[in-house]
Amino acid sequence: MPYTSPTCMKRVQFDMVSTPDPHEKRRREILAEFPEVKSLMTVEPRTKYYIAINILLQLLAIMYAVTINDIQAFFVFAYVVGGTLNHSLFLAIHELSHNTAFKSIAHNQYMAIAANLPIGIPYASSFRRYHLQHHYRLGQVFFL
Repeated sequence: MPYTSPTCMKRVQFDMVSTPDPHEKRRREILAEFPEVKSLMTVEPRTKYYIAINILLQLLAIMYAVTINDIQAFFVFAYVVGGTLNHSLFLAIHELSHNTAFKSIAHNQYMAIAANLPIGIPYASSFRRYHLQHHYRLGQVFFL
């Protein structure tokens, strides 16, 4: 049965189902069939180094980009190089919100803020909050 969210200015319809959330069931099935996957659910120590290298590459790319005199070449460089590095930082912030770079939650948050710096729009802290709510309350209509 369709459900219209009263929290949205624009009316958006969601399809509500009475079946249980499939994510937990699928997780159990995968772990039962492939128990080695459990070993991947841990801190990956190389993540922080990849992020630091990415931040450095962003800064080097900016330094190079300002030397490009051709406007078309500038935009191609910005789109291809800057966009790729920027997107990988977005993904890194997602991983950091799951505490995958450090054992300490605070260290993951500090690294997320550092990874957020080259992006230019501060969002890492609020992303973490709402993204974790998304995971904790999958399938619920109101989660804020």
